[in-house]
Amino acid sequence: MAKINKPILAAAPGHSYNSGLGILSACSLPAISHNTRVAYNECTFGFVPHAGTTFYASRMPGDLGTFMVLTGTSVHGKDAINIGIAELLID
Repeated sequence: MAKINKPILAAAPGHSYNSGLGILSACSLPAISHNTRVAYNECTFGFVPHAGTTFYASRMPGDLGTFMVLTGTSVHGKDAINIGIAELLID
């Protein structure tokens, strides 16, 4: 999806975990709402991150992506925009 030259809008109005968040990160215009919760929580189940998780998490500011992947901490709507997971907030 990241190499498609057409604009792709992905909307995550509720919970977006693991692969859903990986797809949201790969789109050209990721959109979320106020009640959205996003998390990379695969490691809490004993799984290895997939769907581009390590690629997109490593590009978050500071070590926040590494922290989110290792702990499975979830982030809410506006916070996801502030750290660069999403670009558009849908009301």
